[in-house]
Amino acid sequence: MYRVNLLPRKVLITSDEVIQLGPVEGTVDPRNLILAIQIAEERFIKKAICKAMYYEFRDQKNVEVTAINKAYLEGLINIGNSGEPVVLSEGQLVNAIEFVTDDWYKQLWYEHLWKLVAECVVYVATPTNYLRYSSAGEMQNNPKTITNEGQGSVSAESKDVKWKMDKLLMDRIDPLIESMHEWICDNKEHFPLYDCKECGCGDKNGVSYKRKTAWVNLYADETKSECCD
Repeated sequence: MYRVNLLPRKVLITSDEVIQLGPVEGTVDPRNLILAIQIAEERFIKKAICKAMYYEFRDQKNVEVTAINKAYLEGLINIGNSGEPVVLSEGQLVNAIEFVTDDWYKQLWYEHLWKLVAECVVYVATPTNYLRYSSAGEMQNNPKTITNEGQGSVSAESKDVKWKMDKLLMDRIDPLIESMHEWICDNKEHFPLYDCKECGCGDKNGVSYKRKTAWVNLYADETKSECCD
């Protein structure tokens, strides 16, 4: 999946990839997701896979457009494009898992990381999807009801958004991080840059998957290895 990275820095995921595997509708405004990508990767992913490994992975997944490779990258990014052809500019970034040369990184992406990053982006984007910052102050993005009769979709209340964020973090993101950590540890010899975590019994470097809330004690370290029970 060759896509233009619309952010001014290299990142692991694009908005199209978030929509494909994240808990969002296909009609969601991609701009809201794009603005959450950098924050999600800094907050969750760089710590989950270790800084050096994160930087190497994102460097492989992004290619900068130059005068030499411009025509080649335009050919790749327009594969299957039935609309106006995408014209690239020098200095832009093209993001694709196909650029990654490490086969184990590709396995990690498809097994765990793609889904995890997508979930984290949606989590980070949730508050700004509920409220928007405008010249008139904080405005709710959706009307209370779509029709005057009170029928149709109803916008969420703040308590509903809090509940959703709690569930996203505790029931989706945390278990995914824990599962990915276990998978990497099972294949540790292929991930030498995964050096900020410990594998095996007594591991206290993982992210808790038993936290009480997404709003309190966000960085609690309560991981307990099952093999040590």
